[in-house]
Amino acid sequence: MKVKKKDKGGLITDVTSLIIAIIGISLLFFGFYQLYKVIVNQDSEIAKKTLNIIEAKINYLEEGQTGKFPIKGPKGPDREWYLLGWGKENSERPDKCYFDSCICICEGYKPEDCQGRYGFCRKVDAKDVKILEGNFEIKKPKDVQTGGGGNMPVVEYEYVTPKAIKFQENLIELQVKKTKEILEISYTK
Repeated sequence: MKVKKKDKGGLITDVTSLIIAIIGISLLFFGFYQLYKVIVNQDSEIAKKTLNIIEAKINYLEEGQTGKFPIKGPKGPDREWYLLGWGKENSERPDKCYFDSCICICEGYKPEDCQGRYGFCRKVDAKDVKILEGNFEIKKPKDVQTGGGGNMPVVEYEYVTPKAIKFQENLIELQVKKTKEILEISYTK
């Protein structure tokens, strides 16, 4: 009976194949991760570009002028984006505005929504910024009363329009009025 000897290169070949497989799998995971980052950050990049366009349109207007322009903002399947604004004396403005008046595009219609990584703000040269009319309503509790049949509260709701403009999947038209002290932005229907 003859005993076969294993090739001396067998172990080296196996280790080399294992290393190449690990490198290949790592590159595959890295590629998927980069693709995921591009898809997830796409809304954020569109929000920044939209804000830059709005800022440029505002800066183009002369004092006392009113301008209307269509704009397409960010609208992802999982996120809703809003245009908000605050004057320099408004205590609710986000910290990102520092001590200036600003406009922001945020993933939410509350000032605290602009603080996170999905809130983008730009300074504007006006003492006050007003978002005159939003294009959506929220349901807000108006009155809470004790119910008649036990301790169940009866809540009455009202619909209010926050001072924010919600970006939609299609184009919306913004109207911007620029005066010496006030910048007014509204959604036109």
